[in-house]
Amino acid sequence: MGRLNNGLLAVVGLFFACLVFGSSASAATPVLPTPTTSGSTQVVVTVQPIRLILINDQGEIVCIISNSATNVTPTVYKNSFTGSALELSPDVNQQYKSLLSDLDITRTGTIYQAGPLIISRLARLASY
Repeated sequence: MGRLNNGLLAVVGLFFACLVFGSSASAATPVLPTPTTSGSTQVVVTVQPIRLILINDQGEIVCIISNSATNVTPTVYKNSFTGSALELSPDVNQQYKSLLSDLDITRTGTIYQAGPLIISRLARLASY
C-alpha cells in the first residue's frame, strides 16, 4: 500500500510541475508565426463545354442543357441528371440532331424543355 501511495504522489507531483513550469515557459515564446499579407494568389479555372440530354423511360428527349455554343458530344441521362451517364444511342442522337435545327444553341442553360409530361403522354396514347 505504501508503494502505491508513493507512486501516486510522484505522478501528482509531476503533473503539477508540468502545469507550473510548462505554462510559464510557453508564455515567453510565441508558438505560431505572425501571418503576413504581402503575397497574392491567382486562381485560373477552365470550364469545359458540355451538353446534357435527359431522356424519359421511352427514350424521348425531355430536356437539353448546355453551357456553351460549342458543338460537343452530349452526355445522356435517364429520368435524372444524378444517375450514371448512358451511351448516346442512334435513336437519341437522331432526335438530338433533329431538335438542334430548331434550337438557339448560342444560349446557355436549358436550351430545350419538352412540353408537360401529361400532354406528351396523352398525345402518345391518342396515336395508338
